[in-house]
Amino acid sequence: MDLFPDLPTLSDEALDGLIQQLRLQEEQVSLRRHRLHGRIDLLKSERMSRVRDAIDHGEADVPDPELVAETVALAPPLLDADADVDHELPPLPDPAELSDEELREKIHELERDEDETSLHRRILHGQIDILTAERELRRRGHGGDHVDVDRLKEILSARLLWRPDGSA
Repeated sequence: MDLFPDLPTLSDEALDGLIQQLRLQEEQVSLRRHRLHGRIDLLKSERMSRVRDAIDHGEADVPDPELVAETVALAPPLLDADADVDHELPPLPDPAELSDEELREKIHELERDEDETSLHRRILHGQIDILTAERELRRRGHGGDHVDVDRLKEILSARLLWRPDGSA
């Protein structure tokens, strides 16, 4: 299945409709990603609370370095669990009822889901960018010029390989 129809054969209305459809999908994917982040933050906060309690009760003099590394980057204070209503995501178990191992596993599971959701979001952004570029070429009257959709893989891979120092 092709990611795009043959762009030169699309009417302007069909192109605009396709862009709108992809933007709606991107909004849904972004919302899911945001909710996953909230869940991850909630579970990490529970995990950090357990580490602090263990230290306070003298059950742990020095936390395991791996445990500390995993819990250092925490979100702000606990989120309201009732506010995390999402019909697409399964209900989040009560973090207080999970064992330490189950809590770690759930965090990793949600992080993998967030990674996949982020990739899906980047692909949608690439599709929207290409279709928007096609629309702009048409609006500027560039005649027979069209965006080369075969370059999507090249464009996306450049974005996925981006490094903070700006090199690719």
